[in-house]
Amino acid sequence: MLKINFNLRDAKAQKETPLNVVLRYRNQKLVYPSGDIKKDMKEIMAFYKGITPHTPQNFSVDVDYDA
Repeated sequence: MLKINFNLRDAKAQKETPLNVVLRYRNQKLVYPSGDIKKDMKEIMAFYKGITPHTPQNFSVDVDYDA
């Protein structure tokens, strides 16, 4: 099952801080730390575009980020 987390790069920061997008799927962990969410999501959606999920009704490629 695909798990997606959005983690603060610096959880104790007093001002805005970039996010790390962390994906876990079949014992693989991918981290996208660029801070540019649109760029990150395009790469993530491209990576998972050809993969059939365990429960397809719970996943779709977001057309806003379709690569």
